[in-house]
Amino acid sequence: MIGNKVGGGRALRIVVGITALVLLLSGGAGALSNSGGGSWQYYREITISNSGGALSDYQVFVNLSGADFPTNANASGADIRFTDASGNELSYWIEGWDYDNRSAKVWVNVTSVPAGASAMIRMWYGNPSATSSSNGNATFEFFDDFNDLSKWTVGSGTWSIVNGEAKHSAGSGGWDNIQRTESINNGILETRFRLINSSTLHHELGLFVRGTSVWDTTMIQCIIRIEDGNIWYDDYNVISETISVNTSYDKYYREIFILNNANVSVIWDRLGNFTHTTTHTTQTLIGFRAANSESYIDWIFLRKYASQEPSVSVGAEQSASPLLQKIWQTNLSSTNLLWPAVGDLNGDGIKDVITGTNTRIYALNGANGQTIWTYDFGSIWGLTWPTVKDVDGDGKIEVMVGLAETSSRTSPGKVIVLNNQGQVKWMYNLSVPPQEIAADDIDGDGKTEVIFGLGAPGPYGSVPGYVYVVNGTNGSFLWSFAGHNGHQMSRVMTGDLNGDGIKEIIAGDWGWESPGSYVYAINGVTHNTIWSYWADTDVFPITVEDMNNDNKPDLIFSHNTGTSTISVINGADGTRMWGYSQSGYAFWSVAGDINGAGKKEVISRHSTPSNAVLRIFNGTTGSILWSYTSSDNEYGYPSISDVNSDGVNEVIAAFYNLTVFRGSDGSILQEIPLSAAGKTTLSEDLNGDGNKEVVAIDTSGNVYLFAKSALADITPPASITSLHNITYAPNHINWTWTDPSNSDFSKAMIYLDGSFQTNVTKGVQYYNATGLTAGSTHTIATRTVDTSGNINLTRVNHTATTLYLGGGGGLTGDVNRNGIRDTGDATLILRNIVDLPIPSESLPILPIGDMNCNGIIDTGDATLILRDVVSLDISRCWE
Repeated sequence: MIGNKVGGGRALRIVVGITALVLLLSGGAGALSNSGGGSWQYYREITISNSGGALSDYQVFVNLSGADFPTNANASGADIRFTDASGNELSYWIEGWDYDNRSAKVWVNVTSVPAGASAMIRMWYGNPSATSSSNGNATFEFFDDFNDLSKWTVGSGTWSIVNGEAKHSAGSGGWDNIQRTESINNGILETRFRLINSSTLHHELGLFVRGTSVWDTTMIQCIIRIEDGNIWYDDYNVISETISVNTSYDKYYREIFILNNANVSVIWDRLGNFTHTTTHTTQTLIGFRAANSESYIDWIFLRKYASQEPSVSVGAEQSASPLLQKIWQTNLSSTNLLWPAVGDLNGDGIKDVITGTNTRIYALNGANGQTIWTYDFGSIWGLTWPTVKDVDGDGKIEVMVGLAETSSRTSPGKVIVLNNQGQVKWMYNLSVPPQEIAADDIDGDGKTEVIFGLGAPGPYGSVPGYVYVVNGTNGSFLWSFAGHNGHQMSRVMTGDLNGDGIKEIIAGDWGWESPGSYVYAINGVTHNTIWSYWADTDVFPITVEDMNNDNKPDLIFSHNTGTSTISVINGADGTRMWGYSQSGYAFWSVAGDINGAGKKEVISRHSTPSNAVLRIFNGTTGSILWSYTSSDNEYGYPSISDVNSDGVNEVIAAFYNLTVFRGSDGSILQEIPLSAAGKTTLSEDLNGDGNKEVVAIDTSGNVYLFAKSALADITPPASITSLHNITYAPNHINWTWTDPSNSDFSKAMIYLDGSFQTNVTKGVQYYNATGLTAGSTHTIATRTVDTSGNINLTRVNHTATTLYLGGGGGLTGDVNRNGIRDTGDATLILRNIVDLPIPSESLPILPIGDMNCNGIIDTGDATLILRDVVSLDISRCWE
């Protein structure tokens, strides 16, 4: 027997239409049935192509052989599972499984296959702990693999169950039968059986359908007769057709009845095809008839009918490990984070993340998300997005940002350049706020210039906006470009647009007073425009990409009022290639080949009051390839990356989930929940391994890093132990401790009374606090750091008090503070040892009562006091 003998009803499935708009292939297999506590390591995508009408809950035949066979599955096939486009598990039945010969036949009940289109399902395998979920009852309209005969009525003869098959014992000459009522207007019945040689003359077995009784003279039956090699098909006993075939005993044969309204077709073991038409479509009796022979029926099932069977193609094996995982998440307590940039600030070979709030820039360690440094600009209105580049040629990157002091367009502003340690390298004071900053060598002299736009200070109708170019090393003014009167230069980028070897500055403006806005292409050497483009409304961020494969960059930008227009402009001459208008606001678009066709697509996100829409455009024609709508209406921009390493880019966007879309059709490959509505994603290779990581921000101030795996060790070391003071004096305290055992432990950060003091390197294990006041109490706190910069944020604390100088000249042992050592001091020490109360004026008892300088109060201290009282010699370790 082949297949799992599991009963039960049809599995519950959520029907999700598969369209090119949004398919949810969620990538996870953790919730599949009968996992045994294990997980699935591999999957293959199976494409079901349907040239006919729409199919629902349709039994699709999947033939697995050759390269399509899942060799990493269990040898028994017990770990095979199937999911639909939404990740819902699908019912299936394994008809045959031959691991040694790399062959399997599986039927899968597929929720939905659209008319004239394709659906995609996944086959999961590679879980050694799994037990089989193969279930014919849940897969087919009717199924029996003969655990018993409960689904049949025995009409005549001797029938029994032997090894999971229905056995007909050889009779003496008549027709025997089993039967059941099954109304089939459109459907396909398939069965598998065999006959055994016996001494009787005739050995016959076959299936009949559409009868009112087993003696109905108009029912349809197809019978095999082994001894003469004939298969005959008739209306009961009037032979309609026969075919001679090579037959043998104890061999399994397959019989298929195809019923389509009044038409009945029979396929016998895929050798002969009989066609017959009957008008008895309402008769409901089906069954098996056997004459004389010993015979065995393995299984029978009824599946749905389709005039055009769908075709199936099996994809390559892929790892089922998550495409991305959250490596770290850092909250910066802001609802309005700046769009991030990346660069290696701390020289560890991993790019760090630079973002900020309206008043502060944060540099976050790319490996673990911990803060490297911050720069607080104080009481200002806002900052531009940060730009990161080595602008002075010292081999270290700088962070550039513009600020506005107030919300007014005429507010004073600044461009500030911070070095890699967060210190101001130079600043440029302005009478109006600057906009986003670019940095590039635009004149070919080998030095980087810093470029930014700024608005007209007013009156807007008479004064132009400008593009400023300044020296990247020291911020000195080099030259400027004046735009139209009343326009604010807002967005700047760079690129060699006309292929002459000289880079242009691409600047867009906002037409505050006069109608329309412009995009300018400004030669970096001559400072003249090579063209300008009238954009009708305010120009938002500009993307520079070669869209027409002429090896020259083109421009993609949005221009917004209440209606947003995306335009693609030929970079060489400034002519418009195509555009698309939509309601709401669009921001930064990205471009890249996301379907492997060798041409770039445009990926744009725009927001309305009620939702956000991700649209993917054909980069050449502007036609929409697919789109996705989310109720998260935040603005932001998507990114692209080959997340699954198949050589084709995926689209990544941050909504309420970080969502990875297949670039070719928009199906969702993975979703990772965010803590709040997402805004922007940035895909960059942070650690140089050839795989891009994804930085994302949300509306609650969270910065995330997603990657295939951790970029570096992100586990902090353990804390120090045994922290205590070993000596003290009126003006100092010496603490010691035991370092953690972590091999990568680097140092302990020391804080005294809440203020950072120093780092103590591995192995030193002590800190001496000096310059203290006699009788004062102080708390040391420590944090540990490893060689990767991971900080254990748990503080280990200890409090100690400097030596008290009493009224008698600072007398050690004077616990009762009367200026002399006496028996009262010894009594107080002994009471303290046995936890009896002592007067508050005698506290703290340590260190003043520590006569033997061992850091604790003990009987030795009382003994020394009493010896001193009777003038016996004592050691004076405190002196």
